[in-house]
Amino acid sequence: MYDVRARKNLFLVYAVFLGLTLFLWVLAKPSINSILNFPLISVTQILGLTAATLVSLNLLLASRLKIFENLFGGLDKVYKQHQFTGKTAFALMLAHPTFLLLSSSDLWRAVELYVLDLSTPAYNYGKLALFGFTTLITLTIFVRLPYHIWRITHQLMIIPLIFLTLHVATIPSDVAVFLPLRVWILGLLLVGIGSYIYKVILYKHIGPKLDYKVNQVNLRGQITEVLLEPQGSALSHEPGQFVFVIFGNHEIGDEEHPFSISSAPGEKLIRLSIKKSGDFTSTLPKLKAQDKVKLYGPYGAFGRIALVSKKEVVMIAGGIGITPFLSIVNYIKNKNINLKYKLIYSYKNETDSSYKEELMEIAGDKLVTHNSDRSGHLTAKSIADKVGGLTNKTILLCGPKGMMSALTSQFLEMGVKRRNIIFEDFDLKG
Repeated sequence: MYDVRARKNLFLVYAVFLGLTLFLWVLAKPSINSILNFPLISVTQILGLTAATLVSLNLLLASRLKIFENLFGGLDKVYKQHQFTGKTAFALMLAHPTFLLLSSSDLWRAVELYVLDLSTPAYNYGKLALFGFTTLITLTIFVRLPYHIWRITHQLMIIPLIFLTLHVATIPSDVAVFLPLRVWILGLLLVGIGSYIYKVILYKHIGPKLDYKVNQVNLRGQITEVLLEPQGSALSHEPGQFVFVIFGNHEIGDEEHPFSISSAPGEKLIRLSIKKSGDFTSTLPKLKAQDKVKLYGPYGAFGRIALVSKKEVVMIAGGIGITPFLSIVNYIKNKNINLKYKLIYSYKNETDSSYKEELMEIAGDKLVTHNSDRSGHLTAKSIADKVGGLTNKTILLCGPKGMMSALTSQFLEMGVKRRNIIFEDFDLKG
């Protein structure tokens, strides 16, 4: 999935963080010749320092701080950059010892010294960090783990992170001899550890938390509709935003999950519309009235993008991807906002069209429905035909990844600018 603003701002953040790291590394050298005379050693050092910088930045991105959400245009965009940064940092971690071995004139002696010898704590810390990150990242990326197991593997990242910090603090390198570089790199790693502590331990207690209770539970086919009532201060949210939710029901567990708000801002009850798509969501019909609920948020900028657009907006929902649009179009109607839009609601069959009647009442002729069992997969061409072309339009997409990816490729082939295609992507693991 592509978001121009998020990607541009990520490289801006990279430029600031990595630029300062590289600048301090150069200052640590006695002369430029010390860099040029030992190019592989220099590459090794740059790779290691860059990896440490990106690891720290990655933990900051995972902290859910509003500064990053505002910078990238929504928490879902932040997590995409978090995933990209994590993979980049890991690749650099692997490259760092590889170039270290290649920089030696005696490869076997280097293997003995850096890999096999266990007498030097600084090298041992580095090996433990690399082994820990490799194991946990391999599980994260290549193994389809249940969500609760995935959470544990992510929380264990603190262990190799501590070993990485010890490695950087004890290794006899430029970091050891040049105080400004030492303060910067170790400071970043400590900030990363602090970000981890906030996200994993403190967030539940001091994050943006509100107390709610279950008012009503409705079943709409494969969708569990949960209506929540505030117990004290009510959530102040924008249309199309989402929250992280913890349900206080022992039959469901205390896992935290993100769900879009399908009700409009200003309504007394918060409505969550959740499709049964796994073990956790399949247990939600067990919720009962009066069950306690904790909401964290709100997050996201999906609706804001639609409401501030000066172009006609084409909203495309696939299946349960309709939830943020329910909030947006309800808000447009309630506030009598003059926004030119079309909402395309694609569903598998009529039994899967839980919100068709509600949307027909709200959106009227601005709603276009698509039954994929009857009409085949939704295509960019069919969308263009339904909305009178795609020129000078803002396109908002929310639905299955395969659908969003396929439509994006088709839109680009038809000449739609990347900056006019906006996603709500709920792969928020991080």
